[in-house]
Amino acid sequence: MTDHILVTGAYGFIGKKVANRLYSSGGCNSVIGLVRKIVAEEKNETLVPIIACDLTDYDRLIQVLRQYKISVVIHCATRRLQKDGFSQQANVYHENMSSMMNICNASINSDVKRIIHFSSYGVFDIKEFQKNPLLETDTPSPGDFYGLIKRQEENIIEYYLSQKKSLRAVIIRLPGVFGPGKRTGVVYSFIRNALRNESIQINEPDSLFRMVYIEDVLDSLMKVIGKPIFRESATVFHIAGKSVFSLLKLAEEIKEITGSSAEIDLIESDYSQCLILDNQKMEKILKVSPLTLRDSLGKYIKIVKRHMKSFNI
Repeated sequence: MTDHILVTGAYGFIGKKVANRLYSSGGCNSVIGLVRKIVAEEKNETLVPIIACDLTDYDRLIQVLRQYKISVVIHCATRRLQKDGFSQQANVYHENMSSMMNICNASINSDVKRIIHFSSYGVFDIKEFQKNPLLETDTPSPGDFYGLIKRQEENIIEYYLSQKKSLRAVIIRLPGVFGPGKRTGVVYSFIRNALRNESIQINEPDSLFRMVYIEDVLDSLMKVIGKPIFRESATVFHIAGKSVFSLLKLAEEIKEITGSSAEIDLIESDYSQCLILDNQKMEKILKVSPLTLRDSLGKYIKIVKRHMKSFNI
């Protein structure tokens, strides 16, 4: 790799991991992290230089792209909805759409050759019980506000690519992601409770998931960057783990690995979901074979255990 790369959302869980992996790989001319506002504590955990830039400020963004001769933009930043309400939804929607449009427009008017955009399985209706794994070619149908935002971002990319034929994009759709640095979510909470020998509550015993370990995401991204530019103007990859599992299976695996005496408390529910991303394209084209659930949990549990011991959690 000889690219000059810009990573947006460099303080976020995925953005920080992406920036640090690119830096550690040593294959790029330069890696720059972009954040809305520089925070000293976060900056210390990020290996790459950090620049403050509001993505809704087009003039500032294109200045950064030109000054640092950016050839690849990896877009990890997303403004999430913090509370319900139409005005809040409108503001969050506008900010995300404005940011995506500015990235695309500024890329067209600079030397950017590729946009790599992190999207979500939320572009499909996660409330539906899908019988078969979803392919990259299946028609998206968002079932919630976040999914709507991610799908509209994909639409914006596809529109702007038609304005500059030499510009290419890769859209990476992710399910739930877990791993070192993630201290929220169902996997982390199950591990934490197991290590404390506290009850593990399961609200959706019949739901099925195919989450992905963060290292598999990073391995896939490195393969994307290392490949020649794809022939299609926009290429979509579903990056998902090897194993399909229920929350009960997840809890049992965690208990076995940790040797925990925690009770598993099944809460009856009429609601269940099964939205599984197909990962065959990931394995065939990118040559990435994701870790098994047990192997990824084993790695994650060791790190969570050290963190909890260090901070007496």
